[in-house]
Amino acid sequence: MNSDKIIKKIIEQVVMNKIKSNLIDKKDNLITLESLKKKFDIEKKGLVINNIKNIKDIFRYVENNNVVSKSVDILYKTFISNNISEQNEYEKCSGYELYIDPLNSIDIICKNEKDYNRILDGSSKIKNFINKYENEYVNIIKENDVSISFDFNINNMDDNYHTFILKVIPDMLNDIFSLCNNDIIPLQIRLVVYDRKDLISSEKDNILGYHRTFIVFKKFNNIYTGYYYDPEGNKNTYYTNLINELINKLNYKNMKIKPIIESCPIGIQSLLKDVDIGLCAIYSHFWYHCFIEVIYIIKKYDKKYGNKYNVKLHEIDISNYINYINKFIVEFSFKINLDTYLDKDNNKKYSISFKDVKDVNKQIIINMFFNYAMYIIGFVFNKLSQDDENKLLKYIKLHDKGNLSWNY
Repeated sequence: MNSDKIIKKIIEQVVMNKIKSNLIDKKDNLITLESLKKKFDIEKKGLVINNIKNIKDIFRYVENNNVVSKSVDILYKTFISNNISEQNEYEKCSGYELYIDPLNSIDIICKNEKDYNRILDGSSKIKNFINKYENEYVNIIKENDVSISFDFNINNMDDNYHTFILKVIPDMLNDIFSLCNNDIIPLQIRLVVYDRKDLISSEKDNILGYHRTFIVFKKFNNIYTGYYYDPEGNKNTYYTNLINELINKLNYKNMKIKPIIESCPIGIQSLLKDVDIGLCAIYSHFWYHCFIEVIYIIKKYDKKYGNKYNVKLHEIDISNYINYINKFIVEFSFKINLDTYLDKDNNKKYSISFKDVKDVNKQIIINMFFNYAMYIIGFVFNKLSQDDENKLLKYIKLHDKGNLSWNY
């Protein structure tokens, strides 16, 4: 059995299927905003979505809030956790986020105080560190969420303080991940972007916006290896290089991080920048979704053939294959060919093929990603309890800039 070919084929098929399933349905009908709204009964839940700007805004609210479980956690439990016991295990190490403000701080953000207390109860090392060094090395900030915050300025990377902090943070994350027995742990990353890309501190450091990415950790031989994906690609800029350098330094003891840059010097968001921008959360989420489906299928393959071939694919270090996900997302997205045909009743139907085309219809690619975002919105709303659903609707309404319509 050639494990390399099998894993590569699985990744290729997952990406192709994911693209197809967000363009046409199982009956070969074209997927549209209206069809997705109908599928998930979105408007019955009090939310009216009229255009792609609404989708983008709602997707950001779903992903950026700390009110209910993020969709990455809901997806993870759906694909990886096979029973209630495993889902309860995952709750112990989910709901956390890494917030990086390169001129001010690096924070481990807990969704709420319950998640923060779970860390303290589960790790005496973290509890003792906070008790010993609070207000010296670490600050605990309690608002809607709880931040374990370390003062940090990327321009002082060489001092002893930063060296110390860049060991403490991965050590803490490793302890958090160890609270449960899952070998895959997703961690969302929120980066602060300044208008001064040279990151030279001044009295007027204006925040330009935020950039959202992922690190997905895979445990192998008792080491968590994180795969850092940036949908904008590996841009050769001062800001990007410093951020990559910083993330590369978050390696300590049982934690390693590998940026996914080899196969994609320009990411999917950069390639589509003349059509639409600001979709980093959607693109990185799509990458993550492909990743967990790959792991899910690999485990299914092992259950069926593992004993026969005496090889367990999910026990193989898959570092060499991770770049294929990004490579295939970019390649297949720019090879989409949308064909039409008439069925026996003369109804217009659609099919998808992947081949080199002279003039790529970038709008098809954009539609595919927006359909995906709409799917995630509907999927999440249908998985939430009524109480969490109401919390999220209230959160969205509170943060809306007047662009959405509501049914109450």
